[in-house]
Amino acid sequence: MSTLGPGIPVTPTASVFGKDLNGFISKAPANPGGLFGYSPEEEKKLVRKIDWRIIPILGMFYGVSTLNRANLLNARLFAFESALHVTPEQFTWVTALFYIGYGLAEIPCNLALLYLTPKVWLPASMFIWGCITFMLAWTKGFYLLLICRFFLGVAEAALIPGVLIYISMFYKRSEQTFRLAILQAFSSGAGALGGFISRVTGHLDGRLGLLGWQWVFIVDSIATIVLAIAAWFLLTKSPESAEWLNQRETSIAIYRIRNDTKVKMTRRISRHNIGAALKDGKVYLFMAMNLCISISSYLKGGFEALVSQEPTNDARLLAQLLSTPTYILGAISTFFVAILADRTQQRGMILMALGVVMVAAYCMVLLTLNVYGKPLRQSVNYAGVLLLSIGQTPLTPIVTSWLTTNIGGYAKREIAVAMFLLSSSMGGVIGPQLYKSRDAPRYIKGHLISISCMVLVIFLAALQRFMLRRENNRRDYSVSFGVNPLKYFSKAELRDLNDKHPAFRYTL
Repeated sequence: MSTLGPGIPVTPTASVFGKDLNGFISKAPANPGGLFGYSPEEEKKLVRKIDWRIIPILGMFYGVSTLNRANLLNARLFAFESALHVTPEQFTWVTALFYIGYGLAEIPCNLALLYLTPKVWLPASMFIWGCITFMLAWTKGFYLLLICRFFLGVAEAALIPGVLIYISMFYKRSEQTFRLAILQAFSSGAGALGGFISRVTGHLDGRLGLLGWQWVFIVDSIATIVLAIAAWFLLTKSPESAEWLNQRETSIAIYRIRNDTKVKMTRRISRHNIGAALKDGKVYLFMAMNLCISISSYLKGGFEALVSQEPTNDARLLAQLLSTPTYILGAISTFFVAILADRTQQRGMILMALGVVMVAAYCMVLLTLNVYGKPLRQSVNYAGVLLLSIGQTPLTPIVTSWLTTNIGGYAKREIAVAMFLLSSSMGGVIGPQLYKSRDAPRYIKGHLISISCMVLVIFLAALQRFMLRRENNRRDYSVSFGVNPLKYFSKAELRDLNDKHPAFRYTL
C-alpha cells in the first residue's frame, strides 16, 4: 500500500478505478484532492512539471512538421521548379498529393498507435519523414517528386493523432485547449521563421556542388532526424511509467485524468469501438466543420499572390516577409482564445464567434478588390489577411479539442480523430484548387467559397452545441429523478459505452 502523504493511503490504481459501479466513479469528487487529500496548489505544481517536460518536445514536433510542409514553397525561391521542369499546375498537384497520402494513412496509423503507443510511433514516423525529406534533395523529376510527397504525407499522418492521444493521457479536458494552442504557437513560430531559415540556407547555394533548393531539404531533414532520435529517449509511455514523476505525483496524475470523465475508459480495440466511431453522428459534424476550416485556411496563399502579379523571386520573398506578421498575430490570438475556451468551457460559442470574424474579414477583402485602386486595394487586402489570421489560426485547436474532449474511450477516440483528420486532408486537396493562376488577381471564386464554408461552420457549430446540450440535459434529468441507468447494462457493455456512458457529460 502506497501513500500520498503521511497517513493517507492510496490503493493501487487498478483497484481504485475498476470497481465503482462497473466503471461509474460515483465516489470520486469533482474537486481536486477530495479522495486522496492533495490540494489545488499541489495539482497546479504537477501540471507545471508536466508542461515543462512534454510540451516543448511536442511543440518541436509541430515546428518541424510545419517546416517540412513549407519547405516545398521555400525551395521555389531557388529555382526548384525550373530545375525539375515542373509547371505551376503540376506544382499544385505536388502540394495536394501530400494530403492524399496523409488522409489514406490516418486510420492505419491511428490503429498502430493503440499497439505501439505515441512514445514509439511518433519518433519512428518522424525519423521516416526526415529520411524522405532528405531524399527530396536528390529528386530528379516530376513523377519521383510526386512519389516522395505522397509517402511524406503517409509518414506525417501519425503526428497529430499521436500528439492528441498523448495530451489526453496527461491533461484533463479543461486543460487541453490551451496546450494545443501552445503547440499551434510552435507551428506558427516555425512558419514565421521558415522564410528566414530559407534565406540563410540560400547562402549555401553552390556549396559541395549542391543548389540552394537542395540545401533547404537537407537542413530540414537533418533537424527532423535529430529531433526524432532525441524524442525516442525523452518521451515517456504514460504517466504510470514516467520516471520524472515520483510515486505521489504519479498517483495524482492518474487519478485526476480518470476522475475528469467519471468513466472508466477502455483501450481495447474491438469491432464495437470501431463501429461506435463510424456510427456517431457528432463525429461527422466535427468532420464537416474541420473540412470547411481546412478549405478556408488555404486562402492566405491567394492573398500573398496579390503582392505582385509577376512570379519573380523578389516578389515571392516580399510575400514571405509580409506573411510573418500573420503568424505572429495568429499565435497571439490563439493563446487568448485558448485561455478563454478552457476557462469558460464554451468551445462551440467561441467557434461561432471566430466564424463571424472570418466572414467579416473575407467580405472586407472581397469588396475592396472590386472598388479601389491597386495601392489601396493591396493595403486593405493585407489588413484583411491580418484579420483572417486572427480569426483562422485559433479555429483548428478549438475544433480539435472540442472533438477530443467529447469522445470517450481511447480506441473510439483514435478512430474518431483519424476520421476528423481525414477531413483535413480533403480540405488540403480542395483548398489549393480554389486559387488558380487564371483567377488572379481577384480570386473571386475562392473568396466566395471560403465565405460559404465559414457560414456553414457557424451553422454546424450551433447545431452541434444544441445536440450536445440536449443530451447532457437528458442525462441530468434522469439522475434528478433517482433513475439508475446503469442497471440496464451489463458489466461488459458498460466498459464499451465510452462517451455514451450515463455518467459522461459533453463539453459545449
